[in-house]
Amino acid sequence: MFQRQARWVFRIVLTVGFAWGLLTLATTALAQGAVTPVNSGFDPATHAFSFENYGGDSGFTNLTPIEMKRLFGNQVCVSEEGGNCLLSPVAKQWMDETNKQMNGGHCEGMAVLAALFYTGKSKPADFGAPLAKDMPIIGNEQLQREIAFWWATQATMPTRTAVIKATPKDIVAQLADAFKPGKDASDTFSIGIYKRDGSGGHAVTPYAIVDKGNGIANILVYDNNYPNQERAIIVDVNANTWQYKASINPSVEADLYEGDATTMSLDLTPASARLSTQLCTFCEASANRVNGSAAPITQYNEIYLDGAGVRALITDDKGNKLGRVDNKIVNEIPGALIQRFKAGVETWSQDEEPNYLVPLGVKFTITLDGTALKKETRAGIAMIGPGYSLDIEDIKIVPGQKDTLDVSPDGSKLSYKPGKGESPDIELAIEGKDKVDYDFLVKGFDLEEGGAVNVALDVKRGQLSVNTIGNKKAGSYDLAIGRYDSKGEQEFGNTFKLEPADTVYVDYGKWQGNGKPLTVEIDYKSDGTIDETVELEDLQK
Repeated sequence: MFQRQARWVFRIVLTVGFAWGLLTLATTALAQGAVTPVNSGFDPATHAFSFENYGGDSGFTNLTPIEMKRLFGNQVCVSEEGGNCLLSPVAKQWMDETNKQMNGGHCEGMAVLAALFYTGKSKPADFGAPLAKDMPIIGNEQLQREIAFWWATQATMPTRTAVIKATPKDIVAQLADAFKPGKDASDTFSIGIYKRDGSGGHAVTPYAIVDKGNGIANILVYDNNYPNQERAIIVDVNANTWQYKASINPSVEADLYEGDATTMSLDLTPASARLSTQLCTFCEASANRVNGSAAPITQYNEIYLDGAGVRALITDDKGNKLGRVDNKIVNEIPGALIQRFKAGVETWSQDEEPNYLVPLGVKFTITLDGTALKKETRAGIAMIGPGYSLDIEDIKIVPGQKDTLDVSPDGSKLSYKPGKGESPDIELAIEGKDKVDYDFLVKGFDLEEGGAVNVALDVKRGQLSVNTIGNKKAGSYDLAIGRYDSKGEQEFGNTFKLEPADTVYVDYGKWQGNGKPLTVEIDYKSDGTIDETVELEDLQK
């Protein structure tokens, strides 16, 4: 009897001890960062594209008016005569600037679309094959445009505000939950990886979590730079760190991406945010609402810089800076944002300027800085806001040169002062009253160092004014005007001469259309008095 009781006591002790041991092990594993292995069923050899990520190669098509209408609705079309969307000039400027950003690569679009194909939210058969791996990209314009469409959503709202910035450990946990439904997942994600300073952005498609033991989790990804390969982001959930070798060559240390819980250099973007019509922040009528809600949003002037090695510094009227200071990007302007795009071709070597977003109403000056240049280059800068845009192209920048651009917060005035003699092209576009839009191109002038070109729009009076006060020589200028309404586009073109102290006023609001002359008023010495009125013939007719 005593022996039987002793055996039962021993069993109870053993059982309790075993249970306590399991609990202790579970608690220890949790503390050390347990990894839950899960696989969505996505296979990069089958469900991903077999071609590599590509940049601005000739022969590829990006956004067209068709994709712009899909993104933002028909508000971007000033005319749909014959079923074709004629973009407003501001919408066209946004499309052109966004297409330029894709010169660095199309990784975001490829990462997003591959996952949408897998879950059936997009149909592969519509793009030439039953599976992504069988789709050609050469000659497949429909697929090229579709990749560009999904790439562009990283620049739009609500997608850009839906990005999840989290620690490496939390990224693993969120993806583990997202992978469980497999092909039936209600949402998919792209992962953004960045250098510690936020540059070098690249997007990949995550599809599985593998437990490597000791708190190490491998996030398996389809990397569109390396098709048909199994690649992994390595996360140490104990240390809350991550790393990813962007190069297949282990000796290239520069290609090692890494971060920790403080860098926030991993992020997730849900596809669900991309599936609805995006907010047209550059459309005057709708730029202050999200999906028709009554809640206003912050509106911005979005600044784009094009030109390898040229830097931008934006300074507001209080001296706050946004942009490059001692080769580091700073943001001192209240409410301003820095927008980096995920492109992905040769990600580590990319050092392009990001886009800068300055809240409306803030007065600022932009300095284009060629200090880092080794040789002369050509640059361009554009600003797009709700209902207007301005663009200065073909700017010659030599090493050490600094040019300044003063702009009004509503885009109606600009003054461009070169550090050296230049002859840039200046284009402005506006959403006009009565659903009539305009764009204006002024080019051909030679600006001297110390001089400036000043361009202003008076929308109420329907006038464009131009002068080059500070120059010493008279100049000859090419003027082109586009007028857009529900019936289509009309164009005017001619050349006028201007003395450096004079101002010319172009009465575009009175222009009656194709083939009709355009009234121009000249204020000699810019003293506020119109001294001569002439009519320019339309050389486009």
